[in-house]
Amino acid sequence: MAQHNPAWGVLATQRLLDLLDGIGEHASVRAPLLAEERRLLVAAMGALVGGWW
Repeated sequence: MAQHNPAWGVLATQRLLDLLDGIGEHASVRAPLLAEERRLLVAAMGALVGGWW
């Protein structure tokens, strides 16, 4: 029986979702991370402009 590695499980889940979305095997691994960072930056800027502080 193979050892369970939680980090591998998360990475494999992301890869499975990418394949289901039609993203090929050779797509950039960093693209989803950059998209998430951009989303967080936009949310922070919106909070700043919106006066949440």
